[in-house]
Amino acid sequence: MRSLLPRLGRLVVVLFLVTLFASLLVSFLPGDPAAVVAPFASDEQRAEIADDLGISDPLPVRYVHWLGDFVTGDLGKTYSGPTSSTEVSTQVGDALPVSLTLMVYAQIMALALAIPLGVIAAYKAGGWVDRVVSSSLFLFLALPAFVLGFMLSYYVRLKMGLFRTRGGYVAFWEDPATNLQFMFLPALSLALGQVAVYARLLRTDMIATLQQDFITMARAKGLSTQRILWRHALRPRSITLLPAAGLHVGPLIGRAPVIEVVFQLPGMGLLAQTAIGGRQLVAVQSIVAIFALLYVLVNVVVDLGYTVIDPRIRRG
Repeated sequence: MRSLLPRLGRLVVVLFLVTLFASLLVSFLPGDPAAVVAPFASDEQRAEIADDLGISDPLPVRYVHWLGDFVTGDLGKTYSGPTSSTEVSTQVGDALPVSLTLMVYAQIMALALAIPLGVIAAYKAGGWVDRVVSSSLFLFLALPAFVLGFMLSYYVRLKMGLFRTRGGYVAFWEDPATNLQFMFLPALSLALGQVAVYARLLRTDMIATLQQDFITMARAKGLSTQRILWRHALRPRSITLLPAAGLHVGPLIGRAPVIEVVFQLPGMGLLAQTAIGGRQLVAVQSIVAIFALLYVLVNVVVDLGYTVIDPRIRRG
């Protein structure tokens, strides 16, 4: 409990600074937001919209009002006309599961690809297989996720005719096959950069592990190479790989919105783009706050989970 309280304190400070900074940024956008969201409204209607959004208030007052609403679950409204509005909480309720599904798929794909690549590269360390794998991993690490997304969309979806669905979403429990059609390429675009990080880390640790005495003893007993690699060498390295996977969920949260825009997935990233383009200032602040909340919570959970996995950290 004593170690948890400072982390929670830092969480609150980070969230405060991020939301305050987001409030400052959106206040610098030029023009009248009420005129943008309702261009054909009367002056009275625009005044009502501005009052509802708090645009007419000074920045400190507007921020305090928004923060009070946010912590009580009121994320504000988005306007599509003088009298047409939608609750941001409803939009977030539809978009957030899409983003979370995308990140879960990406993490599963990254680990599923990184573990065999890392093990093979470590076992063939210094050979041509290791050089090919390492070069490919460096290429994936150097390319931004959105570039990989455009390449996969062009070559796999358009040229090869695979995973042709785009710009929609079907939940996994409704239709798993269609869900995979929508999510595979976006998730792979996110996963390839993670694969490079995980596989390189696993390769380095596995090379050191394969030189340990207990591996030499296992070979002397006549155990098969597969058993030595997957049971005796890989298992102790999971204590390094799993926390690393947890820590990289944070960067994954930052890249996922861009990929959603590239593939037109109706997640939080596309919702944020629409809100920014439509000058929905309250919605932008709430979406940024949700991203920040996810980022900080994931890092706190991973930090606490690491102390459970490795008792030496807890004792230290």
